[in-house]
Amino acid sequence: MINSNHRILSIVLWLAIFGIITAMISNLHLHISRQNLEFGFDFLLQRSGFDIGDTWITHQANMPYWNAILSGLVNTIIVAAFGIVIATLLGLVLAIMAKAPFVIIKSVSDVYINIFRNIPLLVQILFFHTLLINTLPEVNNAYTIGASYVTNRGIYLPTTSPWVLIPIITLPYFFITRRIKTGVFLSVISIGILYFSQWEHPVLNRFNLSGGGSFSIEWLALVIALSLYTASYIAEVMRGGFEAISYHQYETARALNISYIKMMRHVILPQAKPIFLPALLNQYLNLTKNASLGIAIGYPDFFGVTAGTILNQSGRALEMIFIVMVVYSLVNYFSITMISKISHPQWKRHV
Repeated sequence: MINSNHRILSIVLWLAIFGIITAMISNLHLHISRQNLEFGFDFLLQRSGFDIGDTWITHQANMPYWNAILSGLVNTIIVAAFGIVIATLLGLVLAIMAKAPFVIIKSVSDVYINIFRNIPLLVQILFFHTLLINTLPEVNNAYTIGASYVTNRGIYLPTTSPWVLIPIITLPYFFITRRIKTGVFLSVISIGILYFSQWEHPVLNRFNLSGGGSFSIEWLALVIALSLYTASYIAEVMRGGFEAISYHQYETARALNISYIKMMRHVILPQAKPIFLPALLNQYLNLTKNASLGIAIGYPDFFGVTAGTILNQSGRALEMIFIVMVVYSLVNYFSITMISKISHPQWKRHV
């Protein structure tokens, strides 16, 4: 009886939601018709008329709008990927420090967490952007590190074909899963590929640098701010997981004369991971959405390109806002699905 009532209630709610959405679309269509406005996405095939210089996918003025949207989306994904890796590693170190049996180490962790968690992210982005521009040298006085250059315009590095980096990217997976032989084999292959690959080196000219690849100052400032800010929350999430483990686990490890680092790695972390994993994945989602604040320093992320440049260029406000809503909704949906598939089995095993 209870299940049938729940089923009827679910059907009623879905019908109500469908009715509300239908009414909103009908009302929107009516207002658009009255104001003689156009609504459609065929303009995405038109020439954009603007360049995006700082992007991983080339976009020039003669390319269509959809390519600009794709460029911004890839920029956001790359920023999020780097930020997630850095924030996770830093957050883990801070969480371990917070549980250390030394007052000084605990204090350092607490001070870091309180500072970066309580300062608004936008302020941190603007601070690091200004700091990098004013402290790094100009092009003609660039710092040289091997074949790389560090300037207040960005970091310029030698580049090669991105396909040769695939074996290197997969290496952490095999070492984490303890497939040491496969990892060593791939390491040897990667070294050989990198050694025999053709590299394009940046060349220092009088007023600029040409060739190779680069990370812009805007990209660096955004990644640094996102990583440091999110690491403070990740540290608290992980520390909460550590606190959930029985104190007797710590006492037993100390009684067996296990060092603090080994105890955290082999005893506490495996038990705490199912506890903090859902909240950790939510922090990854927040970091990805916070990347939209890069518009404040001129970084062409997905939100800045779509709801900023393209909206102003084409005048298609409704279409652009709709695209932004759909893309972020899809990101949320896939993230929630991933969270449930990863965390629920681990939680069941933990329980």
